[in-house]
Amino acid sequence: MTILAVGSVAYDSVKTPHGSRQGVLGGSATYFSVAASYFSPVSVLAVVGEDFTDEEVFASHGVGTNGLNKANGNTFRWVGEYNDNMNQALTLDTQLMVSGATMNFWIEGKPEALLRVIGAIDTLLINEGEVKLLAKETNLVKAARIVLELGPQMLVVKRGEYGAIGFTKDDVFAAPAYPLEAVVDPTGAGDTFAGGFVEYLAACGNLSPESMRRAMVVGSLMASLAVESFGLDRLHSLTACEIHNRYREFHKLTYFHGAENANLPTRVKSTP
Repeated sequence: MTILAVGSVAYDSVKTPHGSRQGVLGGSATYFSVAASYFSPVSVLAVVGEDFTDEEVFASHGVGTNGLNKANGNTFRWVGEYNDNMNQALTLDTQLMVSGATMNFWIEGKPEALLRVIGAIDTLLINEGEVKLLAKETNLVKAARIVLELGPQMLVVKRGEYGAIGFTKDDVFAAPAYPLEAVVDPTGAGDTFAGGFVEYLAACGNLSPESMRRAMVVGSLMASLAVESFGLDRLHSLTACEIHNRYREFHKLTYFHGAENANLPTRVKSTP
């Protein structure tokens, strides 16, 4: 199965407490497709400008670029800065070649159109603030239940350094964020998560609850690798061994012996 990634391809200039980079390749479709390429075929659909020269990055990962269309003008550029709070970027400048909007814009400005789209999809991946805004509910669990009633079979809530939580009507699963000593650049982490999540499901060809849980872990581990460097540096040079090792580390991080029994040595007396 080949996945089509529709989104932005951009050049980012980023500053974090660990340094800065100018004009590095970024954008939602870029992070998604490069992360996804490690698991199954993917093609990208995006608009770039006359100054775009990084087709080789996609080609080196086997990402299909027939949908990468060049238009007059420059490629979308974003300038941002992260301070102590690495979950929140401060946008300093945005240069759009084409019009664009955030999820918040659609929630607040075009709710009817957005609800039609949400009602037609199987899985929705958005961040915690967006879920609460969409549901008009401050409690995450209640907000998730409201969003699931809109149509999706699964809701994956991305929570930055706190990992992600997946909700279905009958199940809840939390995937942790991998504990890192230093997050170098969190730009694109959410899109990388989505790329790993979607392409793992495409690769295994199974939409069971167990596969959904593993897909969330794969999404989290790919995001954890991506944030260890600026831009695509880490994702671009990953090996299968590094991905498998991080997967095993995630398993070790979350596994504890005895959970199968669920019998705790409590001192509470049983009801006669």
